[in-house]
Amino acid sequence: MSEGIQMAIVGLMVAGAALYLLRKYLPRGRTAGGKSTQDGACGSCKRCNSGSCH
Repeated sequence: MSEGIQMAIVGLMVAGAALYLLRKYLPRGRTAGGKSTQDGACGSCKRCNSGSCH
């Protein structure tokens, strides 16, 4: 029984890590303010140089 619980815990940790990485690295389809389309395209640096992130 304890082996099943351990497997469930490990599975939840792996699923949580996968969701975290997907949310961090995949571009978001929706923006909170919706004011600027360039913010979503640039990523975390927020300073685009001629349309491309550096």
